[in-house]
Amino acid sequence: MNGAIAALLHTDIRPLFYVSTDRGFCREQPALYRAAIARAQNLALWPDQIAELEPAYTERAYPLRKAPATGVRHLFGQDRELATRARNVLSKRARSIGFSKDMGYGFFDARTIAYVCLQLAYHLGFDQIFMVGVDLNGKAQRFYDASVPAPSPCGLDDYFHSRILPSFKVLKRALSTSGRQVMNLSGVSKLPGSLIQRADLSALRCASASAINCSSMKSGE
Repeated sequence: MNGAIAALLHTDIRPLFYVSTDRGFCREQPALYRAAIARAQNLALWPDQIAELEPAYTERAYPLRKAPATGVRHLFGQDRELATRARNVLSKRARSIGFSKDMGYGFFDARTIAYVCLQLAYHLGFDQIFMVGVDLNGKAQRFYDASVPAPSPCGLDDYFHSRILPSFKVLKRALSTSGRQVMNLSGVSKLPGSLIQRADLSALRCASASAINCSSMKSGE
């Protein structure tokens, strides 16, 4: 995501994917956008953005597409296996809310890039997914927009109850039948812990260090 790229600029970390659905970001932050394209191992962008890339980058770029809005045919058969959808299909808004398990099928937009990344992580087969910095505070300025004269407005507060929260409720249902787990590392996130379980970063680091030590000991044996 854009914020993650900004935070990693002075490290040697190369993200597995750079995902961007914000068409204005490349104009507002061209240097950061170019850095993201160059640093990431893979890219997930809109088709027209991929068409503008240099040939060296297009080989590792995957086109984004939105999943189809819910209709009767999506509630049965193969479509049912590819995505978990909001149950209120009589609502026009709810018909575009869901969680895709296959990015080839398309993704559902919850008005936060983090939700797109969760669908991508599911598609890639990760069993444990940790969300970092998903505070969803619409009043906090994006730290990477400090030098931008007129950054894009943040709509998190506008969409939190109408799209973000309903989308994460669908995510919870999708996870309950898959055996996978999403953990929220933000201690101030607006997402309730009853919906997405909170995780303590210090405890996670200790557990990771313990797992690495155990693996090293087994390798030594």
